[in-house]
Amino acid sequence: NAKARDETSTEIDLSAVKAMFEKAFGNGKRRPTYRAEGIVISRAPDTGKTAGSLYVKTAADLYQGKITPEMIFKPSYSAVAETTVALTAIAADPQDAAVRYGRETGSCGCCGRELTDPKSIAAGIGPICEANWF
Repeated sequence: NAKARDETSTEIDLSAVKAMFEKAFGNGKRRPTYRAEGIVISRAPDTGKTAGSLYVKTAADLYQGKITPEMIFKPSYSAVAETTVALTAIAADPQDAAVRYGRETGSCGCCGRELTDPKSIAAGIGPICEANWF
């Protein structure tokens, strides 16, 4: 039930994640999506009851919950414990987590595109995404 889910909500200082998404949106990214630590975070639409929230899914596209506008992670009923661990790692340094993702996967943690330029591969992130997100 909703009460049980609220009791499993986790407070993580996600202010750096919020700032990153606000910057990306402010730079024209209408549907910003971020990938790191085995999870994908995307911005909820501006309309509807979840406006201002961020959706959290696994890399395999399994819904894990949402980050509320107050920056509280509310896990879904089927959320795995690793999601909270991943969010904590991302919250500590979102840019570093995206860079690690890029170096490990060969894809940008922000746009998801394959990194092909040698400088971007070495950096773990493309220059346009770095400027738009961080």
